[in-house]
Amino acid sequence: MSPEFIKKKSLKKNNVTIRRAIFFLFLSLLISACGNKKEGCIDVNAVNFDVSAEENCCCVYPRMGLDVEYYNGDRPLADSVLLDAAGDTVLIDKLTFFISGLLWTNERDEELRGDQRTWLFLTPDNYHDSTRCIDDYYLIRSSGSKVENFTFTQSTVLRSLSLTIGVADSGWTNQPFYMKDANHVLAGNIDSMYDYSSNQYRTLRLAYRLKNSADKADTIYVGGKDTRKNFKLNLNYHTVLGFNNYVIIRIRLDKLIKGIRFRMDDPETITQKLKENISDAIIQ
Repeated sequence: MSPEFIKKKSLKKNNVTIRRAIFFLFLSLLISACGNKKEGCIDVNAVNFDVSAEENCCCVYPRMGLDVEYYNGDRPLADSVLLDAAGDTVLIDKLTFFISGLLWTNERDEELRGDQRTWLFLTPDNYHDSTRCIDDYYLIRSSGSKVENFTFTQSTVLRSLSLTIGVADSGWTNQPFYMKDANHVLAGNIDSMYDYSSNQYRTLRLAYRLKNSADKADTIYVGGKDTRKNFKLNLNYHTVLGFNNYVIIRIRLDKLIKGIRFRMDDPETITQKLKENISDAIIQ
């Protein structure tokens, strides 16, 4: 075998090696470039849209809900003085109540419901019989509370909203002591919103004080099936994509305590008047 032949063979082998090296270098650069792409949501309709993202992932779409505000007349409760029927200044330490059974309708008369689910035990004294229900039970505990009910991916016009102040029929017979999620609002342990002596959910809890009074703070519970109130609110709400949307619900504390003299009325009288006033206290 001649030296010239051996030289050509060696050069050919080197060329193959170089080509292979170039190929693998190019491949590694390509993989590296792909790996450096920034992941994020590239859908402008999502709440977490990232204008700098190069590879789409993890989009979160807006939710429709309620923003509950406490008012005294036409002013926020925090910026006003709340007076009872006797002229005493009432300080609200906490107002807690249930909202449930939300049912929305859009411009096509389609019904929209909550898209979360929870397990309830609706058969009395039967902890084996759990039912997966729409989870639209919310406990409002302060002004500015927001609840999110359903996800939407396209704009729509909401025409109406029906809701219950209190626990709706769909969850009324639930047995809270069997619930797997002890932190769920229907578990009844938050603000003692379940009356274990009567096996019923309470609708409302009002903790209050009278300004400049030596008496200690007091708490009134309003409970029972007859204290629940159903409302239907007319809307003309155009949902906007890109962020969560909320319909504002105003709770008029001046209307809720109308006719009550906290210093003079006994707890039974106060409770009865709160029951009567709930219907007038919800303002859209």
